[in-house]
Amino acid sequence: MFILFFAIVFSFFSGFMASNQQTPDVSRKKTGPAAFFRRLFGLIRGRKGDNETYTRGPIAGTMLRTALVMLPGTLTISGYNLVDAYFVGQLDGDAPMAAIGLTAPLVMICGCFFHGLSAGVMTTTAQSLGGKRRWRAEQLVSTGLLLITLVSLSFAIIGPLVTRAVYRNVMHASPEATRLATSYMDIWFWACVTSALGMSGNNLLVTANDSKMASATMVLGLASNAFLDPVYMFQKEICGIPVGFGLGVVGAAWATVTAQVIGTTPVLAILWKKHHLVRFRAIRFAKLTSLWKRIISFAIPACLGSLMLPIGQFIMTWITSHFGDVVIGAITAAQRVQVIAFFFPMSLGVSLMPMIGQNYGARLYSRINGCRRFAMRFAFIYLMSMSVIFFLFAPQIAGKFLSDPDKVEMRAVMTFALRILPWGFAFLEVHRFSGFFFTGCGRPLAAAMLNVMRILGFLVPLSLLVLLFFRLTGNEDTALTLLLSTQMGSDVLAGTIALILARRLTRRFPADGISETFTGKRRLFD
Repeated sequence: MFILFFAIVFSFFSGFMASNQQTPDVSRKKTGPAAFFRRLFGLIRGRKGDNETYTRGPIAGTMLRTALVMLPGTLTISGYNLVDAYFVGQLDGDAPMAAIGLTAPLVMICGCFFHGLSAGVMTTTAQSLGGKRRWRAEQLVSTGLLLITLVSLSFAIIGPLVTRAVYRNVMHASPEATRLATSYMDIWFWACVTSALGMSGNNLLVTANDSKMASATMVLGLASNAFLDPVYMFQKEICGIPVGFGLGVVGAAWATVTAQVIGTTPVLAILWKKHHLVRFRAIRFAKLTSLWKRIISFAIPACLGSLMLPIGQFIMTWITSHFGDVVIGAITAAQRVQVIAFFFPMSLGVSLMPMIGQNYGARLYSRINGCRRFAMRFAFIYLMSMSVIFFLFAPQIAGKFLSDPDKVEMRAVMTFALRILPWGFAFLEVHRFSGFFFTGCGRPLAAAMLNVMRILGFLVPLSLLVLLFFRLTGNEDTALTLLLSTQMGSDVLAGTIALILARRLTRRFPADGISETFTGKRRLFD
């Protein structure tokens, strides 16, 4: 079913793909279903003679191949949490699962910082590789990974102190859940360098056009976690011999850390031995600080943009909590189901940032325009199609995820949410892709402001107005409709504005090969 759906979406772009193929003209082209599928799998597999680099290969084919290769790796992004939740759910009592819930906000916030640093290293490296300055790419990767390591070590020192202060003064969980969460985070913080280096290393592999190894190492890490979780968490006797450590929630932390080490080690080895992007050489302090300054100029805005997501999620959860547990549970379930729609566009976006960065570094601005056209059209048509699917099958989806006969009201609310929220999917992904274009083209602050605009400019203020309406009128049904419509409308507004700005950016570049020149002060979105 997925292959058929993908083929239908692919057909919308067949003409566009052909325009990006660097193949000789032929007088007669074969048509029909067989020719179409040969062409489809030819683009995905690649042909002899095709240069699959980001700066010379066919735009559509390169992006689709990378997306398909990275699809298993994309699935692993949320896989760690799902695996931990599954095995922790088998422990006795409510405290273990509550403890895992308490760890989520801190892990997410730290992940935003790691994501920002990773984006800084990846973007600057892509621009250097595109400009054929490999020596500079080697310096950026080596010093960037050192910077990430030092930041991770600082988190290892400060993190446990922050954890205790937050759980003691902010969270209101049971003492047992707080104790388990603290023990989990102590281990996670001391080994968070593995998470940070793994994230950055995989992004750099994609930047180096080695998405196969990036996806493989991500899957390796998740498979290791799934194997090690029961080993560390439980202890059972097999033929009278105790097997496993029986560490409970603490075992989940050790399994995650060990799996990240298993997944990160080959990534760093490949960057060092195969791509020669890691060099162990002495560097002058002035040069080191200059490189770090360049990376941080991208990392800080990327951190700011990433932090908007958990901040917005926290505020929206607080607003939704006024409608009661049924609405909270239904909307939470709907949001988790909706992630399925974004798996393939997320995989497509993996190649987008390095592709933009390399072509910007190579001054191939026409290819950046081609990337924008293909990525935006694909995301829009694919996710609008998924919106139709969610709308038509909302009752069946809600029934699968909330099968308890006692949850009739929650199923009804989830069905209602699945018929409103998905209409903003396409615009949300267009908004995300637009941020990639600004970051890849050396405008990271503009990309961050796009996220600020969506969360603090539209979503939060409009949702607060809905909450005020609910408190004044007490009309829950109307208020819930307005709340869901506000979330969808915020995505539509933000996505439309971001698309216009990204189109304006890419169409104002000079001809290929000509460096951008600035006179006076450049405006934010120029």
